[in-house]
Amino acid sequence: MSTEGAKPSEMLIAACRSNNVDMLEEVVHQQEGDGVSFINNARDSLGNDCVHVCTKYGSLECLDWLLDISGVNLNNRCRMTGDTPLHFAVMFIKKDQETALRMVEMLMEVGADPLLTNNDGFRPIDLVPGDFHDVFASALEGPAPALQYSADVVADDDDEEEGSGESDEE
Repeated sequence: MSTEGAKPSEMLIAACRSNNVDMLEEVVHQQEGDGVSFINNARDSLGNDCVHVCTKYGSLECLDWLLDISGVNLNNRCRMTGDTPLHFAVMFIKKDQETALRMVEMLMEVGADPLLTNNDGFRPIDLVPGDFHDVFASALEGPAPALQYSADVVADDDDEEEGSGESDEE
């Protein structure tokens, strides 16, 4: 694909699609201001961001480069399907199981949320074919996002017996 005359965001998406880290770096470094916003806001014609495009096409090197940048959104949802990059990574099993697993591991290492559902109500693990379920289930058991269990902590406080805590009242 020729990038001559292409907009920077189109070049960014093209770099992610073709796993071209040199082009990715060049386009991001040419941007004035916040490169993270530029990365997070770039979209392909279907509304997929850079991380989605990397996981859709199995672009491991570009994905790795993007995940090293603090603030890159890991849990954006595809406008059409509601799929996150983790959903796309799991669906890559159909093309290459090893690459799919590596992408899942990479996303989980940096905090992607495996519990987010797409528009059909499916989590990434729900999209894994039976033959690969055990391997991918293990990879998708990474640390949960910090806010995920905050409601559980509050609910546990309600279970305490009355009078079990100290009081300022005398």
